[in-house]
Amino acid sequence: MTSIATRQVCVGLQAVAGTAVNVDTLLRATCDLKPSVSKIHPEENIGSYAPARHYVGQIMPEGTLKMDATYEQILIPLSMALGNQTGASGNGAPYTYTWPLPDDVTDEPTFDLWTIEYTDGGTYVVRGTDVFASGLTISGAAGEGWQVEAELTGGEVDLPDALSASPALDDTVTPIKMAETLLYVDTAYASIGGSNVEELISFNWKLENYLHTKQYAGALYPNGRGTAPWQVTLKLVLEVSAAEAQTFADAVLTTTQYAVRVRGYVDANDYCNIDGMYMVEEVDTLDERDGNNIIAVTLKGEKDASDNTGSIVVVTDVVSY
Repeated sequence: MTSIATRQVCVGLQAVAGTAVNVDTLLRATCDLKPSVSKIHPEENIGSYAPARHYVGQIMPEGTLKMDATYEQILIPLSMALGNQTGASGNGAPYTYTWPLPDDVTDEPTFDLWTIEYTDGGTYVVRGTDVFASGLTISGAAGEGWQVEAELTGGEVDLPDALSASPALDDTVTPIKMAETLLYVDTAYASIGGSNVEELISFNWKLENYLHTKQYAGALYPNGRGTAPWQVTLKLVLEVSAAEAQTFADAVLTTTQYAVRVRGYVDANDYCNIDGMYMVEEVDTLDERDGNNIIAVTLKGEKDASDNTGSIVVVTDVVSY
C-alpha cells in the first residue's frame, strides 16, 4: 500500500525542447501533475442509438507545484515562470540570479523547459516534458514562511513504470521566513529599498498571462510556446498605523506610481528581492486583527517613464539550478 508520505517531485532542466532528461533534483514540494487529454466524440448518425467512435485530439501535462520557499529551491519555479535567468554572477558563492520583468520583445527571455516526474514512491509515475509555469504566486503571512505556487503546463506527457533517476534530497536549504521579511515603498525606482514599512502583515505577489503553450495542426502535443503582456498583482495587508497605509488609501483616487520591494533577507549570502513599479488598484475597507485596524491594498504592476518594470533577484550559494 502506498502513502502520501512517499510522494516525490523530481525535475531536470532540459537543454532542448521536445527531449526529456533524467531528473536530477528532488524538490521540497507537492505536485498534482497529470495528463490532460481531449477526447473528441463526433456526432454520427450510423443507424444506432449509441456513439461508436472517438479519438484523442490533444494531450498535455497540467498541474500545480506548491512548495515552502527556500533560497536554494525558489530558483526552479522562478525559472519555470520567468524563463532563463540573466546569469549567476561572481567567482564564488554567493551567486546572484536576476529575473527582470520584460518591457518589450527585446527583453524576452529564453524559455527554461523542465522534465518533471511526480510519483507516489515508484508504483505510479507521471512524467511531463517541456514543462514550464503559466502562472506564479509567491506569498507570506506573519509568523510563517514564504509559499510558492506554480501553475504548470507543458508538452508531452506519459506514465512510465519508474522514475528516470532517484536524486538525493539536499538538506542544506535555508527557508525564506516572514520574520526576516521587510517591505520598502519609495516614490521612484532609482531609490527602491530606501523606505522601510514596519507594519507588514502579509503579501501575495502573482504573475499571470505571460508564458503559454501554442497548439498547431499536425501535432498531438503542444508544439509551440509564446509570450504575452504580463499581469502582476501585489496584495499587501498592513496595519493602519503605518503611514504608508494611509498614503496607499489616498492613492486609490490618483494615478501615482510607487516603487515597492518585498525583501526576504538572512544575510548578504541569502536574500530575495521582489521589486516592481505599481499603482494602487484597490483598497479594502477596514478590517480587524487582534483588536487592531488593518487594510488590504491591491497594487498592479506597471512600468515607469524610464521603462523600469521590476525584477526578482535571488542571492544564494547555489552555482546553478
